[in-house]
Amino acid sequence: MVNFIEKYFDVTPDPRSIKLDLMGSPLQILIILTIYVCFVKKWGPLLMKNRKPFELKAVIIVYNIFQVLINGYLVYAATPLLLYHRDWVGSCLRIDETDPEIEKFHMRLSYLFCMIKILDLCDTIFFVLRKHYQQISFLHLYHHLMVGTAACLIFRYVPNGHLGITGYVNSFVHTIMYVYYLISILSPNLKQSIWWKKYITVMQMVQFVFVSLYILYPWMKGQNCGYPFKLLPFALLQNFVLLYLFSNFYIKTYRSTAKSSQ
Repeated sequence: MVNFIEKYFDVTPDPRSIKLDLMGSPLQILIILTIYVCFVKKWGPLLMKNRKPFELKAVIIVYNIFQVLINGYLVYAATPLLLYHRDWVGSCLRIDETDPEIEKFHMRLSYLFCMIKILDLCDTIFFVLRKHYQQISFLHLYHHLMVGTAACLIFRYVPNGHLGITGYVNSFVHTIMYVYYLISILSPNLKQSIWWKKYITVMQMVQFVFVSLYILYPWMKGQNCGYPFKLLPFALLQNFVLLYLFSNFYIKTYRSTAKSSQ
């Protein structure tokens, strides 16, 4: 598996990344994600079969607050990096090793983002423990699996550079998303009146469009960011798949609801 990844994408582990927890081998992340799928699809429902749903309101409130704070911090902390690498606007974010201190800071933020994507798996675990199985859709599972896999594997091999912008945009969207989740659980009666709920899905779709165009831009301009070329088509394909899935969800959830209410 490891040899296949490295040969297919023409990458080698970054010596700084592999010293960190869960980065020693791609198998560590893949094992976590395999256990996650087994729990969500089989072990969890079996565990809960003859049990009442767990009351996890306090846990989820703390979890949502933490997600808002940590994603908000990533946006706040990464903004100066984007200002430092000003050439990413209208160009591509190059792999820059000219400033060791900046790179160390970039590494810490990228690693934190990777760990948050593993923490995000708790969303589904809470659904299982509360017996909200209807919310565990193909979109939900695919999104968590692919984003978690991509974030951690890319960090292991290329912890900075062109695809780094995806973490910034994703953290911004998730900050707003978890604010909505927090409001919803603190005040369930207010949930249906939060008019901007559907625009979170719109933001997610805009995210995928923006990142796709950003990935394509260097190719259209014939630029070389020093980034492993084969990673970019993989990232682009995943953005297209997620854009399709989220668009389909939006149409079924909001367009169909609007038509039925007329």
